[in-house]
Amino acid sequence: MFDVGCFLTNWKPVAVFLMLFTLVFPARASELAADSAARQLLVKTLLSEGSEQQTNLTELADTGSKLVHDVLTAWTRDGVYIIETNDAKIPVLLEEQTDADGKARAIRIADGQFLKDNKGQELKFANADLTSAETDMKLRSAIQVTLDSLALSDPNPDSRRSAILKLGNSGKEKNIPLLLARLEKESNAEVKKSINEAIALLQLSSPDSGVQISAIQKLAALDSIGSLDNLKHLAADPSLNPSVLKETKIAIAAIEQHIAWVNFFGTIFRGLSLGSILLVVALGLAITFGLMGVINMAHGEMISVGAYTF
Repeated sequence: MFDVGCFLTNWKPVAVFLMLFTLVFPARASELAADSAARQLLVKTLLSEGSEQQTNLTELADTGSKLVHDVLTAWTRDGVYIIETNDAKIPVLLEEQTDADGKARAIRIADGQFLKDNKGQELKFANADLTSAETDMKLRSAIQVTLDSLALSDPNPDSRRSAILKLGNSGKEKNIPLLLARLEKESNAEVKKSINEAIALLQLSSPDSGVQISAIQKLAALDSIGSLDNLKHLAADPSLNPSVLKETKIAIAAIEQHIAWVNFFGTIFRGLSLGSILLVVALGLAITFGLMGVINMAHGEMISVGAYTF
């Protein structure tokens, strides 16, 4: 018979469990659905050609998936293989671990499962037994663009900023459209700032003096400490347009002043931090000396007393 009193007494743990289950299960289901969609798109990309393949690569760039990154990286290194059967082509990766014969199990990209024969036995292959998915210079270039875009779509803001910094320091103006496209989608203010800084850094090498001046002014407005070396290098160019040189010197002075203020307040903060520690130690020792008549530095709890008093 159902014990109502027992249920009422223990309803809180049950409620907590149900709440956690409600929160975690949909998130896990959503993650699995996203992984499955990414896998299907990867297979479609590997088996397609021409403009359709380019379109699929563009879609993959917005997934932010680590799986997509790993498969595309393997593709550029001839590590993705196509196994042809009577009725289908199966894209696979080979497991890193090999047996005594140098063979490894094949992992289907479509579902992440090991490839098996009709009897359910796992199949093993050597690299030489399989045909790599085809690539050429144009396709490798497109895959690299997708990998760069994929890094910009990473869920972690710090990872996105690292990828942006890499593109900004690449010196390749062709990365500007990539950064502009990400800027329209980005919601994190710090990441947006990094994108603007990266775009301005790339524009420093523009042959248009107007674009250069605009980029220099933007870097100065952003207090871009990371661009200081680039600006100094630009200012050292003897063929630099005088108006660009003037703006460069102004930007260098502004950023150096910003650095001076940062160092000034940083020194004050470090001084206060160290001073507070010394004050805590002094208070603890003063209390010890007042109670015992001797200075006892052997016990950390005395310093803790000082911290509590402070």
